[in-house]
Amino acid sequence: GYLRNRNLEGEVAYDTAGSAKLISENREGNLSQCAAIASALAAERYGLEILDAGIEDDDNNFTRFILLSRRWLPLDRGVPRAAWKTTMVFSLVNNQP
Repeated sequence: GYLRNRNLEGEVAYDTAGSAKLISENREGNLSQCAAIASALAAERYGLEILDAGIEDDDNNFTRFILLSRRWLPLDRGVPRAAWKTTMVFSLVNNQP
């Protein structure tokens, strides 16, 4: 993949925007030689330079979000309801299958 082809070492992190924020807050410290794989919006928000774009190497990798509310929130974003998807995230004990 992208990192391996460039002899770069990856580090697992909680989320991409959070990684960008962490790096932006430690530019002069121990993360001064680090980069985050994050969105252009995260780069803009945290004042980071975009080094490369379109680096995804897995066509089936998608991030989707679910909005939970106690009351109905109409969300017509121009997407037919049949195309809406639901994603549930579960957290497991570290290093467990």
